[in-house]
Amino acid sequence: MAKKVRFTLEMKDGVKVGTLEELKNNFDMECIVGHFLDGKLVKWLENRYYEELAEKVSGLDKDAPGFHRALCEILGVEYEGEDDEIDVDAVERLNEKRAKLQQLTDDEEILSHAGQVAFSQEDLAELIDEDEATIYLCGEKFTVPAKVANRTYIGILGKPEISIAAETKEALAEKNIVLENVLLPEHLREETPQEPEPQETGAENHKIRQTYRPSKLLDFMLSDQDRKNAEKLFDAAQDILLNVTFDIDRGSRPLLEAARASNIKGGLQRWLERMG
Repeated sequence: MAKKVRFTLEMKDGVKVGTLEELKNNFDMECIVGHFLDGKLVKWLENRYYEELAEKVSGLDKDAPGFHRALCEILGVEYEGEDDEIDVDAVERLNEKRAKLQQLTDDEEILSHAGQVAFSQEDLAELIDEDEATIYLCGEKFTVPAKVANRTYIGILGKPEISIAAETKEALAEKNIVLENVLLPEHLREETPQEPEPQETGAENHKIRQTYRPSKLLDFMLSDQDRKNAEKLFDAAQDILLNVTFDIDRGSRPLLEAARASNIKGGLQRWLERMG
């Protein structure tokens, strides 16, 4: 018979519990209610053959008065009164958000902020009303209020388009409104530095027109007509090469310009120019 794999329940601060004793020692109402709502608590109990406890837990109604007290009594945990109770609907919504995020990513950093994620404008309004300082936007479009100060909005799993009634970036700064990884209205976007257009160097390649000089070794073999043809060919080839736009000085130009800027005169400058 194959050995049954027993999963753990995650409690506060990421603590994993595998036994009922560990659950009691690390009990956290919000985590336990979350596991109750998504069905993990009942499965965890059944997996360990706590059949009676599992049956009692599955019979609880989250909306019934005394729900938190009853849950604590079943699990053998001391109930600390109304201060220990939490908003069950909020935990249920958190579970829904986390499940939705898990369909989009397995990034634990993002999943850990599930409670601060807005998937819709309604979610955003709810988080703002709850005075959440940092809100993660997961969707295509959101309208962000310009009058609500001290808020940071961060786009996740994409770059949402933002609409906001602010005239300038300075107005946002005054309200301490920070928007990251989002597509802002055009008038609020950072200006992208324009790449400078390449400037013509004037093909200043220091090319010097040369005079045709026949080779002394071969000249005796040429007729007068051959010499004239060779000279014409030389001049034609030279015209083409002198008009080539390739900047032969591209590699040495910074050095040449630096030399000129430092007012180097005389032989050194002439030497540099000949090097071209």
